[in-house]
Amino acid sequence: MQIVLTTFEHLPIRVGGLSEAATSIGESLVKLGHEPLVFMPSHGIHLDTNELKPVLTDEFSIQVGSDWFPTKVYQAERKKVKMYLFSNPVLDRKEVYGDFGNQFEKIFHFSKAVPAFLNTLISRNKKKPDVFHCNDWHGLLAATYAKKYFRTPFVYTIHRLCNPQITIQLLREKGFSDILRSEFMQNDLYQLEPHGGFECQILNTVSLTYLEEEWERFFKRFEGKATYVWNGIDASFWDPQKLENSKLSRVERRKNLLSKNGFKDGPLFFYVGRLDPEQKGVDHFIHAIEHVMSNGTEKKENLRFIILGSGEKYLEDQIHHLEEKYPENVKGIIGYLGREVTREYYASADFCVIPSNFEPFGLVQLEAMCLGSIPIGTKVGGINDTVIDVELNSEKGTGKLVPPKNPEALAKAIEEGAKWVFDKQDLVKKWRENGRIHATTEFTWEKAAARYAQLYQDAVSMKISFVQYKKPY
Repeated sequence: MQIVLTTFEHLPIRVGGLSEAATSIGESLVKLGHEPLVFMPSHGIHLDTNELKPVLTDEFSIQVGSDWFPTKVYQAERKKVKMYLFSNPVLDRKEVYGDFGNQFEKIFHFSKAVPAFLNTLISRNKKKPDVFHCNDWHGLLAATYAKKYFRTPFVYTIHRLCNPQITIQLLREKGFSDILRSEFMQNDLYQLEPHGGFECQILNTVSLTYLEEEWERFFKRFEGKATYVWNGIDASFWDPQKLENSKLSRVERRKNLLSKNGFKDGPLFFYVGRLDPEQKGVDHFIHAIEHVMSNGTEKKENLRFIILGSGEKYLEDQIHHLEEKYPENVKGIIGYLGREVTREYYASADFCVIPSNFEPFGLVQLEAMCLGSIPIGTKVGGINDTVIDVELNSEKGTGKLVPPKNPEALAKAIEEGAKWVFDKQDLVKKWRENGRIHATTEFTWEKAAARYAQLYQDAVSMKISFVQYKKPY
């Protein structure tokens, strides 16, 4: 099959998890014998990247509003995946998202450029793509045009519901009146995600639990076409054999890492991610640390907490306050250390804390399990789908799940984890081994791509509101 993948992120452009997902889906589809074509705004990468060597493949002009814009398409290839980068003064802006004004302008230009280029591509190849796969809402208008002009079915994957709304007046001014539907007009705003749910052939999200959590609010409206495909993990990178000190024991690695951070040895709890109270719940982790250190376990003086990330200033300040209050126990690293360094932290930490309020899929828990760090996560979205709670299944367990937005429950799990390190070393070793095996066998991009291939052919299981299923593992 030839599959067009629209996305605003793809390596070498990376803002969040969408980049890894879109990149890995394409690479895995190639391995399965399919032909993915990535369509993406250039974001200027054809001007200065050393990783890609794009070549000009097409030129045309598009009308956006009352103006015409000369537009170019550059072709590149990355790991056998063909990429088409759409370029004009708007699409070349380096800020991938920015404010809504910048996003909408890029969306408008991208949405007109895609069907224009599809005309050329179809004429050149004497065939049209089999399916159009839209990753998140930025490509929905483009996918709608592909459906309108070329009768190409499209799949819409929601990596996270965002509820984007564009004024109807602006959409009309920019020339999109022909594809708007009155049922998605609310006051003066147009609802893009419901539009996509209606127009697509298959509506997909990235975990079963997230589909169920958002069922009543969103997905139920499109029952009969709503399903899920779990994301995967690049186990070749999150590999213990690629550590700088792979021959050392885990305890030795932990002791060395803690020493570099100015700590004595002790059970290490690690957080990595955005300092974001809306989704990531790091504020609950901060409160849990305070609870443990002020009221908790008798061995609390031995506990070590490292928080790595950046985001809201007030959360950074709270972390610094914890550092000052508990200098022997807490350290905040504000910033981004890179994937290779993060890998070393996973491979040294006893536990990785994922306190998310919601998480469509999430990769941290899988990355942690690949490196033997036991996840302590909230029972939401993909965390719930990927972590097997040791309290419910000690034999196959890989981590600990707690209710979201509950610092007391999180604190209790931290205290239990500390006791496990001291008193249940054989079980802890088994859970670490379970985690590596579970992550690298159940959640591969090859499995995800195989399910996507079924999905493109409309041959995949659907969510049925009157049926409940257990996890398949």
